[in-house]
Amino acid sequence: MIILWVWLTKTNSNHDNWVSASLYFEKFAGSDIRFSDLSEKFCNEFKEYLLSTNSFKSDKSPLAQNSAVSYFNKFKAALKQAYKDGFLQFDLNSKIKPIKQAETQRNYLTIDELNKLAATECKNPLMKKAALFSALTGLRFSDIQKLKWSELQNSPEHGHSIQFTQQKTKGVEVLPISGQAFDLLGEPGIGERVFEGLEYSAYENKHLYRWIAAAGIKKDITFIALGILTQLYN
Repeated sequence: MIILWVWLTKTNSNHDNWVSASLYFEKFAGSDIRFSDLSEKFCNEFKEYLLSTNSFKSDKSPLAQNSAVSYFNKFKAALKQAYKDGFLQFDLNSKIKPIKQAETQRNYLTIDELNKLAATECKNPLMKKAALFSALTGLRFSDIQKLKWSELQNSPEHGHSIQFTQQKTKGVEVLPISGQAFDLLGEPGIGERVFEGLEYSAYENKHLYRWIAAAGIKKDITFIALGILTQLYN
């Protein structure tokens, strides 16, 4: 039984990240590593490998430290699950220290740049609408992805708002939104969800980055940065 079975059973929203982690592990150790081969020394060597190897995206660029952090955390989670399932006789994960997160500087968009994005065509119109809605409301991707038409409210007293349960905190909140954000959604579709079919993956991210570049914006902007925009400028 090889350790890669743990990664292959992961089907959550981080599936692509688990697959990438497994590919780096397989490049380091091969595909026939057994649980009996694992040791503290082996794990620390894999850690050093992630911190020194080049990225699969470019053999001339080192793997980013925060990517190494993410992949090694997946490896540690695999060790933890293997111990719980009885494939490891001791809790190897508890003996291995994680890789420290690198400090990063986030970039944010100005209102002028947001207007440029709104005027620029995107090959994934659904992603564009979701990104603009995130910028206007501050909602996380996970909350936008599960947003239902029934959660949208409108009243003369309180205007437009969303009543929803946050994906991360599970708390029920009422979030006032602007008329501009509300109008961006258009008329309800056939599906229950407002952004039916919205997915967040490495493939879809390409559309996001190309759309930002097409608008003439040279900042390294993520979906998270778009969502924080409203907190800075509204």
